[in-house]
Amino acid sequence: MEIGNFSKCALLTGAGWSHNWGARLASGVWQLVMDNSKVAANDRLRTLLLGEPSFELALAKTQVFPFTTEDREQFGRALVDAFVSMDRAMTRPFDGSPGTINIYKVQELLFRFAGQRGENFDTGYYFTLNQDLFPERSLYNQHVYGAPAPSLPGVEPTPGLSLFTTNIGSYSEQFIMRPVADPAGSARLRARPGTRVRPTRRPNPRRGSASAASGATGCCACLRERRRPVLGPEERPRSQDAVYSA
Repeated sequence: MEIGNFSKCALLTGAGWSHNWGARLASGVWQLVMDNSKVAANDRLRTLLLGEPSFELALAKTQVFPFTTEDREQFGRALVDAFVSMDRAMTRPFDGSPGTINIYKVQELLFRFAGQRGENFDTGYYFTLNQDLFPERSLYNQHVYGAPAPSLPGVEPTPGLSLFTTNIGSYSEQFIMRPVADPAGSARLRARPGTRVRPTRRPNPRRGSASAASGATGCCACLRERRRPVLGPEERPRSQDAVYSA
């Protein structure tokens, strides 16, 4: 499978990256879920979280008995509320004053992974495990750095949803995307025109809730991988992938 002409350098970011802009680390997400009033009033969920410091593993454990559909809905809603809270913190203005981050220098760094003018690259890789909207809100100005525009291959498009712009709005469930599945069940993504894909990776039960349930979906030129927070007994977590592709 063709994976594009890239520099053999890729970027993987985790919670520590977004923490620079005000997002929580994993322990902080756990605290936000624990502080949710409905979770605090639910003895099963409260006991679960007191015994499980990983919110992702706690999420996985709610998928089986003795937890109910209502438990899963309450936990999922608390988790989305936590992501909304973090997104709100990350949208505070950074104007270049002392202590703030120059987003244009950050963009220059990120777009370097897609090559520079005059280099024979047409693809760049940027993966993130974070649930925030940093890439969708901050990956613009690619024309300034001579990089191709970012895109999201292999996921079902959301009508009217703008990405890779400062005006995407606040975090909401409309950003929870589903991969375009192959109806033949071949464990592959179906590519939309202009995208390149590869087989889905198999689940790794040691990675926690989302991966243990369904695995992470991989693309040949991935920018992004996102875990799906809202779960029900009949639902499987999904991932979101993005790609720089000329």
